[in-house]
Amino acid sequence: MKNKTIIILSIIVLSFITQYLVFAFLDWKSSKLLNSSITIDHKYLVKIDIAEAENLQLSYNNKYLSFINNNKLEVIDLYQNKSVFDSSIVLDSSFKLLNYKWLPDRNSLLFFSNEADPSKAYLYSLDFNDQTSSGYQPKLDREFSFSIANIINIEMSTYTNNLYVLFEDANQKENLIRMDIMKGINWLNLPQENIHNIAVSNKLGNLFVESSYNLSKSIFLLNGQERMIVSNHPNDILLGSRDNTIYIGRVDKGYLQELYSYDPLKDGGTLTNVWQGKIPYKENEQQLTILFTEGIINQNQLPEGNIILSPTGNIYLQIIPIEEGFNYYWRKINNDNP
Repeated sequence: MKNKTIIILSIIVLSFITQYLVFAFLDWKSSKLLNSSITIDHKYLVKIDIAEAENLQLSYNNKYLSFINNNKLEVIDLYQNKSVFDSSIVLDSSFKLLNYKWLPDRNSLLFFSNEADPSKAYLYSLDFNDQTSSGYQPKLDREFSFSIANIINIEMSTYTNNLYVLFEDANQKENLIRMDIMKGINWLNLPQENIHNIAVSNKLGNLFVESSYNLSKSIFLLNGQERMIVSNHPNDILLGSRDNTIYIGRVDKGYLQELYSYDPLKDGGTLTNVWQGKIPYKENEQQLTILFTEGIINQNQLPEGNIILSPTGNIYLQIIPIEEGFNYYWRKINNDNP
């Protein structure tokens, strides 16, 4: 009886070990597949001129690098280090490329354009899981019959399938619209309101807005037509969102001096101070400052070239233009004390 018990226990232990090894192998294999071309600090070469490129972005799986270059949207496959899409296949020189946005959780993006007469605008979708014999072909998703002269920000909620677009019309008036899955449009800004920034929770689809109205400034959560004030401090700016948490910076005299987090489902819906200090802050000026939740700050001299943070938050892409194209490196973000 004793020998039988030992045999059974041995089989159970062996089964657990086998399962662990199988799961460990599968996890390693999936990691290799998802990051098959990412080697930290390795130099890669792409023979494409990006000296004049703007609005560089990474796809959510770090596979594609995109940018606007001479009024064209171009996409580089970083696994193959070559161009796989150029918007000039559908947009000739009479069109102006306004802006674009990678969609979370999928290999696709949206881009907007208008004609010389900005009274009409167009929305295209491009799916990199759908390749034809002639390459990737964008699809015209929507034609707008109102003026879109410049797009400031685009946010997408996968939770609600709503698209939010913050744009300027021909009179440089800021407008905010929501477009649902059926392409229906709702206008969200008040007539005399100036909207500075928007952010969307990728978990619950909450829309957060930073705006000025009647000489006062606020950051609020928009729920239908109801506005729930998060902050009304005149120096607070909406920095962005991760999961269901937004981050708000308090800027005074060109310095970021406080950082707050806000989650409507936690802390009774109140702001939580997560950092205090003093670091230079200027809008539209590139700088690299990393604040960790443990209170550690890494503020270094900005690396050479262009820096594009990965949507995963733990690595970034360093791009250095050279004569025959550009080199790029994957860099890891460490929370070591400087």
